Amino acid sequence: AWWLEIVLTGLLSAQHELNPASNVLWMGVPAACLLLVPAITARHPSTWSPDWMTDFEVASVAARWSYSCFGLALLSGVIATGYNILLYTFSQQFSPTEVAVAATTNKVLLLLVIVGSGFSSLPEGARLFQFVFGFAITVLSMLWIAWATSRTVGKSAALSSGTKTGSLKQ
Repeated sequence: AWWLEIVLTGLLSAQHELNPASNVLWMGVPAACLLLVPAITARHPSTWSPDWMTDFEVASVAARWSYSCFGLALLSGVIATGYNILLYTFSQQFSPTEVAVAATTNKVLLLLVIVGSGFSSLPEGARLFQFVFGFAITVLSMLWIAWATSRTVGKSAALSSGTKTGSLKQ
């Protein structure tokens, strides 16, 4: 679904000539409004509380326990806004496929760093299989897209230079 966001952002910025910061801020307001209702009303289980809680209740407990922790959560929102501005800037300069591959590569590398550094561990049992299978599919699809894109670029470069693909010009 996030690739759909990139495509829609590209269309929105092209039609209304919005810069990436305007895109992020204008799309953020409706998204926040839509997510506010479930954040206040939808209850879900928590790993540290026996009761089901809403996101608003979880945030209230986190703020009571540690203001600095709550401040870090707010800071992560600012960092996410900056990341989205960067992503939207790239989506205006590159094709959606290139941006999607770059964003997926970013996620894969981050996951490797987090697990490799010991900050988090791999799941156990059947979830380990799901994790490894999903990770492998993601990496293989990225490699396939990169390979297919390089072949397309190579063919178009060869056609524009007047040579056949695979032949050497001497």
